[in-house]
Order: sequence, then C-alpha cells, then structure tokens
Amino acid sequence: MMESGLSEQDQDQLHTDLEKLWVQIRIQVHKIFSEDFSPDSLREALVCVLDQEDLDRAWLDFPPDLVPVWRPSRTLQNHDKLLEQMVRSRLKPKTRDPEPDQDQTSRTSTVKQEVLRLAQVLLGDLLLLSRSVVRAYPGHMDILNRFLKLYHNSLRLRLQELADASSDDDRAYLLLWTNHSYRREILLHPELKDRIRTSDLGPLLSPVVLKKIQDQHQESTQGRVRQWLGNILLKEEESWRSGSGSEEIDGFCFSPVALEVIQVIDGALQELKCVRPDQGPDQGPDQGPDQGPDQGPDQGPDQSETQIWLEVPVFLSRYTRSLEEFLKENRRNRASIVKAQLVCEEQLRSLVQTRVVDVALRRRCLESLSALRDCGYCSLTGTVQSQLKPLLSGLWTPAWVCGTLPVLDSLLDFLIPELDQLQDLKPTCRQAVLTRLHQEVALRFVKNLLKSRRRSQEEQEGGARQMKADAHNLHNFFTAQGGACDRTTQILVQVSEVLRLQDPDLIQLELVSLVRTCPDLSAAHVSRLLFVKSGQSAASIRQIKRGVEETRPSPQGSTNQSAAFFSRIKVKWFDDKMAAALTELKPKRN
Repeated sequence: MMESGLSEQDQDQLHTDLEKLWVQIRIQVHKIFSEDFSPDSLREALVCVLDQEDLDRAWLDFPPDLVPVWRPSRTLQNHDKLLEQMVRSRLKPKTRDPEPDQDQTSRTSTVKQEVLRLAQVLLGDLLLLSRSVVRAYPGHMDILNRFLKLYHNSLRLRLQELADASSDDDRAYLLLWTNHSYRREILLHPELKDRIRTSDLGPLLSPVVLKKIQDQHQESTQGRVRQWLGNILLKEEESWRSGSGSEEIDGFCFSPVALEVIQVIDGALQELKCVRPDQGPDQGPDQGPDQGPDQGPDQGPDQSETQIWLEVPVFLSRYTRSLEEFLKENRRNRASIVKAQLVCEEQLRSLVQTRVVDVALRRRCLESLSALRDCGYCSLTGTVQSQLKPLLSGLWTPAWVCGTLPVLDSLLDFLIPELDQLQDLKPTCRQAVLTRLHQEVALRFVKNLLKSRRRSQEEQEGGARQMKADAHNLHNFFTAQGGACDRTTQILVQVSEVLRLQDPDLIQLELVSLVRTCPDLSAAHVSRLLFVKSGQSAASIRQIKRGVEETRPSPQGSTNQSAAFFSRIKVKWFDDKMAAALTELKPKRN
C-alpha cells in the first residue's frame, strides 16, 4: 500500500536520508566543545533542524492516515535532548585518587575539588557559548539562556549529591559557593551578566537541603566556638599557675584572653555572614546584597548570631569561677593576674554592650562580667576594705564634728602606699577601682551618720561643715590618683546640705535633688536622715516626706548597678531603732 503518494522504496529512502541528516546534526552539535568546532557548519545543521520542525508543523493539520510514519520527526526536540545530555556529560563527576605523597589533612576536600571543577567547567562553557556558539543559532532560540538553564538544573542535582556527602568544612564551602560565589563569579561575569536572564533559574539548593546544611553548619560552628573558648580559658589557667606574672604592654598588666575571645566570636560571626543565603540566582544580577528572599524571621542573621553569642555567658561564668578558685590559692602572682583580668573584663564588657543585641542575653553576660569585676576589685582592695571601718570609726564623734579628730588624714595616709600598688593597672581600670573605693569611703560616711543619735542644730551644722570639707578633700585625693569622683562627691555634699538646712521647704528641695541623684534613696533612708536631725516638728517631717515621695521619679525598667549607693545601706535596723526611740518620746500615762 502506498502512503502519501510515495512508493515503499521512496519511503525507505526518506527514512535513510533523515537518519543521515540527524547523524550530521549530532556531529555538528557535539563539536560545540571541541577544537574543530565550526559555527558555519553548525548553522547549516540548525537550518535543517528548523526545516524539519516546519515540516512537522505542516503535517499537523492532515488526517492521521495520511501522515507519513516519519512525521513528526521531532528533530528539534531531539536536538534539545542532545544539549541536555551534553551538559550532563560536561558536569558528570570525575573521581581521581589522591596523590600518594599527600596525607589526609593536606589534601583538598574531594567536595571542594569537585565544586571548583564544576565552577571552572560551567564558566568556561558559558563563555565559549557566548563568544562563538550563539552566532550559529537564530536569535529566537535564545540559546545562551537555554544552555544556562540546563547547566543550572544539572548543577543543582550535583550539589544535592555533594551535600549528602559533605563534612563540616565542606558544608561551609558549599554554602559560601552556592549563596555567593556562583552569582558573583559566574552570573555576574562581565561577559555574561548583560546577556543572561537569571530570574527564572530558581535556587541551587532546595529549601529542605539548604536548611539541613545551614542547621548542620550552625551546630558545628557553635561547637567549634565552644571548644575554642574552652581552650582559651585552659591556656590562661595554665599561665596563672605557672607562677609567672601577667605580661605587660606599655607598662600595664595585660592578658590576651579578651582579644582571643573577640577573635573567636568575630571569626564565627563572619563565617556565618559569608555563608548566609542573603543572595540567590533568582534575584537577578542587579539586586543588592540585602534583598535576599531567604531572609525571614526564622532564618535571619539575628537568630544565627544569637546562637553564637549564647556561648559567651557560659564562658564568662566559667572564667569567673576559675579566677575565684585561683585567688583562693593565694599565689604570689595573684595581684598581677587580677590586674590583667580587669583589663579583659573591660574589653569584654565593651564587646557585649556594643554587639549583643538580645536584651536577656546581654543581661546574662553583664551579670557574669560584674561578678568577674567584683572578684578582681575585692582582691585588689581587700586590705583597704578591711581597715575602712576602724579607720573611719571616729566619724560623727564630737571630736570629729568640731574638727579636732583628723579621721580623714589618717585614712589618706593609709591609702597612699596601698594605692601605689595599682600603678601597673591600666588607667581606665584603675579609674574604675578608685571610683568604687571612693564610693566605699563615702558610704561609710553616710552609714555612720545614719547610725548616729539625734543631733542638735549646732552639731548638725558642725557635722555638715566637716562632712563637706572631707568630701572635697576626698575628691581632690581620688581625682589626683586617677578616679572619677564627681557623682560621689555630689552625694556627700547634698547629704551635708540636708543636715545643715533647718527650713522644712529647703530640706525638702534638697532631698528631692538627692533622690534625683540617687534614685535608690528609699523612704526609709529619708526617714532615718530626718530622724538624725532635731528641731523639726512631726508635721514638718510628714510634709517633707510626702513632698519627696510625690516628686520621686518613676523607676526605670532596668537598674543601673553602677549608680547604686543608698541601696547598699541596709535600713531594717533603722526602723527598729526609730520605733524604740519614738516609744521613749511618748508621754507616759499616770
């Protein structure tokens, strides 16, 4: 039976001719990546491909029984499959044995080698296609973008395989290359970026695979940070117990702990930032680095960074305990070690205050740092603190009030040689120690006042003059030593003014000012301060206390520990003492 007016012999000849044509087309397409590639020959082959496509379309309107068996020839479809096969072949894994003279640690990771090879093949092929092959294809075929999509899809499959077999380092490299290098080195290549379309490529790694790798990398990075911080502390502890003092820089005691911790944290955060999917090929080559579609509330930078910062309070707590245990051993180098650790505390506090975003986490870090600072402060000033009470026991005695007992002179004579031992402490740390010590002395002045009995007006005025004079002398002394004394001096002067004044309205104004300086001045402290003064009626005292409370500033959301003063003076015993005194003042019934 004849089909389409052709004899069976003619049909066989047509089949043979079509097969020969397809062989020639395959040969020319396969030459694309070979040295004897000819754009003209490929162009001739593509003319035949498109001619066959036109003939296939021409037969679509004929009844099936009239269509030749070789129609449709699907030459264009086969051409596209051939391109896909070629691309897969180009990206096919090539394994090779490592060099025999390389040990395991010096060999480049197989995964990294393969990614580098894939990148090299991909870029080289796209450049070749852009420079010569596209000239052989008609513009409507958009062959460069067609190749790009084929490469992208094949690359996605290869990266999925590599991700399943990756180690910790491999995962970091995969994330870095996928999220950054692919776009920067290939999609944004100067010869390609204006000729390719990336918006419909999609991500190289599926969301499931990407999240898996990110979680694994996050966990391994956090584990490394924990290990490195532990090693820093271990090395420091060994240095403490070696018997040698801390090293000195510019004549001041120094320890590298804080700088090493900062390096570890910065290194980990920078690594996470580098591999974070803040860019993707689906963005297009012209979008900025902060427009990544993968950023969100669950995968944003804050969460991953917070996970790293979580290791800091744990380290700081261990650090403080280690220093406390070391100080219990009472070694000869303890003073030098403590001075160096105070420098570290200052550096770490600056890091936490400026870099830790999470409020609760920052509070935890600062609490540990405060414990570390307190430990160092107590160690350096332990001798002074033990002598403050006996040296200042003469405060508010009649001899001191009238100026014949040189209490402050004795204290300063004692402090001078003690503070000379702080000369090799970093100036900013020395200032913090001196400022706190100054506050300790001022607290003793106020505490002794509040413990004292009622004062006559003459005693009030004399004590106020002496307290103000001592306050200025203390200010000059600690300022000369390097302390920051303005606030503490202001407190002592204001307390002395409360003691000196006799007009209820002026007393109230001074107490209101004192509350603003010291928000921790409680109603119990005000009551006790007024109790020391005599000459005020019960009504005046009630009026003063009511006026102070009505103008008291609202408490802040967070307490500033460095501003605490009166809260360090316990007042429960004041209440008991006042109650007993008031009982004595009540008229006895007959």
